[in-house]
Amino acid sequence: MFFQQQVEHFETLISEVKNIVLNISAKQQKIEKDVQAIKNTIKDNNKKFKACSEAFNQTKIVCEELTERICDAAGVISNL
Repeated sequence: MFFQQQVEHFETLISEVKNIVLNISAKQQKIEKDVQAIKNTIKDNNKKFKACSEAFNQTKIVCEELTERICDAAGVISNL
């Protein structure tokens, strides 16, 4: 055939493009899995930070109340 060489070259190029697209697709799927794992990590960390913040606030409140009671007790002792 007259165009046989051009057709074969075109088929080779098509095959190369197909391989490139498959490679990109595989990389994209890996990136999507990595992004999802990062999202899950952030979600878990947010829960941990929230729990830590709540514990800190509770500790702060208890310390303030304890300080008030110590001050009140010191006043009682000094009045004796």
